[in-house]
Amino acid sequence: MRAFQSGAYRAAIVEAWVAVALDLTNKIRHLADTGDGEARVKIEQLDKAIDERDTVAMQQHERTILEVCETSFEFLTSRERVELERLYEDRNLSAHPAFVKPGEVFAPTAELVRGHLAAAVDCALALPPVSGRKALDNFLRDVDSSSWPRDGDLANYLRTEYLSGTRRSVCINLTKLVLKGSMQPPTDEALKMSVEIVASRCRASVHAIYEVQPDLVREGIHGVVSSWERTGSLTDEVLLRMVGALGHLSVLWSTISPGTKSRVVALLEVADPDMLIDNQTFAAGEPADDDVAAAYAHAKTGATAEFVNLERLVETRSVERAQWVGPALDALEGAASFRAAETRLRCLLKLAPQLSSEDLERASVCIRTNSQIYQASDTPELLQNLYRETCATDGTQDVWQNLAEGLHEDYMTDHDDPEGYYSYKSLLDLARGLNA
Repeated sequence: MRAFQSGAYRAAIVEAWVAVALDLTNKIRHLADTGDGEARVKIEQLDKAIDERDTVAMQQHERTILEVCETSFEFLTSRERVELERLYEDRNLSAHPAFVKPGEVFAPTAELVRGHLAAAVDCALALPPVSGRKALDNFLRDVDSSSWPRDGDLANYLRTEYLSGTRRSVCINLTKLVLKGSMQPPTDEALKMSVEIVASRCRASVHAIYEVQPDLVREGIHGVVSSWERTGSLTDEVLLRMVGALGHLSVLWSTISPGTKSRVVALLEVADPDMLIDNQTFAAGEPADDDVAAAYAHAKTGATAEFVNLERLVETRSVERAQWVGPALDALEGAASFRAAETRLRCLLKLAPQLSSEDLERASVCIRTNSQIYQASDTPELLQNLYRETCATDGTQDVWQNLAEGLHEDYMTDHDDPEGYYSYKSLLDLARGLNA
């Protein structure tokens, strides 16, 4: 910058290239320090050339550093490499007068130098030593590890570890990788985690990236889904997983072709429950398209008709778990035996964070009017657990107190033991705040 400001434009170009070459070399060194084998070999060769004063080898390193940083380590995009190659060519013209015709002198303009300085900063100097390939490798390692962050921490984790200070091309490639993993999870036998866990983590990552940088997800969907449409890669299984991963995003339905949307609607109307559940079709909740949402509702009704399928769905990680509250209450109403009542209450207990006071009011009616529920052996304990999970929800205290008092009064009409097992005295004490 001092050379540029003083009008020494050729010197400014030479110094700009020196800064870029040093920056890229140091990034390779950093990658070698993190354990990358290819980077370590490259740095060992360079250090050997420096120690031995091997000018030819050092010049070879300088001549090929842009190609290596693009193709081997992905520190540069193809466009960035072109920009810096122009700087390198002008550096040669500035530093070596013999590179021009006799009688000619390379005289760069201020505008040319200013462009080279901007390219040096934008393509290299302002960016951290994050290899595109290494970033993707690190994500694949993390998504298959036991140290994967909790959902509540995921957005901040991805922002700080992968998205902040990273060139946009790397962020786009990472987003595309996550999108592909959510719709077509890897089946590598070397995976430590199950395929469904990896797919679930990829779905959660899509949502986290959308929370941090929604434009990345929009661009990624355009790139991945449109490409899969052209290559015929959208199988029935991929379409169902696509609904479960991305269906709640309106950009999906504005991206896919009308033909693909028609296939999705038809598939949701005819797919059997096992296929729908196995491919995590309901993980993202209701699709952001009216036609697809109608077919989705039909599929959900069919999938929850059997309680065993509802249990599987409740156990599956999803963005919108509240969608199972209605089917769970329907199942509780239909409990026809003690054991059925207990399993249905346990299912409802798993949905406790999603229950509103209106949901609990409906459940209380089911419980009090069905002897198969309130006389089941595990019901008193299950209701106490459900109370503890929901008592902080607005409007539920009155519901619980009315239910506990009603069950206790019903019991006492035929019994004279207020502490009897089915007297629900413990629940009543909890509802009245008499027992912690």
